[in-house]
Amino acid sequence: MLAAGSKDDVLEFLRTENLTSRKKNFSFRNLLYLLEDKDFFTKTIQTLRNRGIFSSEVWQYAFFHKDDDALMSECIKLNYSSDQFNVLGTHFTSGLVTINELNADKGFLKLLEYHPIVNTRAHKVGKEGENTILNKTFNDTYNTFLSSLAQKKSHETLEDRMIFVYYLQLQDRIEEAIELFKSIKPPAADSALKVQHDYLTAYFDFFNRDDTQYLNAQRIVQKYDNYPIMKWRMMFLAIQDQLNEYHGEFDDEEEKSMDANEIAASSKGEIDIAMQRAANKKKAVKREPNIS
Repeated sequence: MLAAGSKDDVLEFLRTENLTSRKKNFSFRNLLYLLEDKDFFTKTIQTLRNRGIFSSEVWQYAFFHKDDDALMSECIKLNYSSDQFNVLGTHFTSGLVTINELNADKGFLKLLEYHPIVNTRAHKVGKEGENTILNKTFNDTYNTFLSSLAQKKSHETLEDRMIFVYYLQLQDRIEEAIELFKSIKPPAADSALKVQHDYLTAYFDFFNRDDTQYLNAQRIVQKYDNYPIMKWRMMFLAIQDQLNEYHGEFDDEEEKSMDANEIAASSKGEIDIAMQRAANKKKAVKREPNIS
């Protein structure tokens, strides 16, 4: 057929015949020379797409014609494995290939949350001036984050800076964390990171050396007295308890000594809060180190 038939005959064959049948003894290599004809190449691609058939040998002729960036990009994505793309890193942009957090195997950074956000060690590990991260998972996460950040054209996004502040705080690099946090413009009220920003603002207020009696923290935590997400409500409540202790305000003995009947009479949310408040007033409970 290739010797005596027309290009239309070849296209009809591609549309109707079983191309994988051994009886047909068909190979795309036999028609590659015809693909130098742009019109024939375009029709061949459309025919194979309609049948859900892909041939890297056929698609590669997109580079021969060089006038269809979308097709060349498709060819690259279909021909190369994710391992081969890894050499481009986690952030790479060109006319044909774009790699970012959404499509890179190692580009999407999973944010791990640690509690408490301070080290439980009393003494610093490592040499003076060095930062030693003993938690292997966090160490790997932090280094991956830095590597990804370095490959971006700009790391001025709110999310990147907030993550960076958080990771510095987890290493007890408080002064660096506060300095970076000051450079962050407060997010809008409807921002997805508004709560996190408010929490860090209140948290870092405890490191404020001005004689403000932590009024900024007090102002913020009051906004979250009835916050619907219990996890965040409890975290702001812990800050409120620290403020109460600083100001000499303690819960009365009745609240501290709540018995089982009183607890059972409360709603679940009130139980959680009451138990947390009681715990915050008792002797600090030793925790298993999370970051150290």
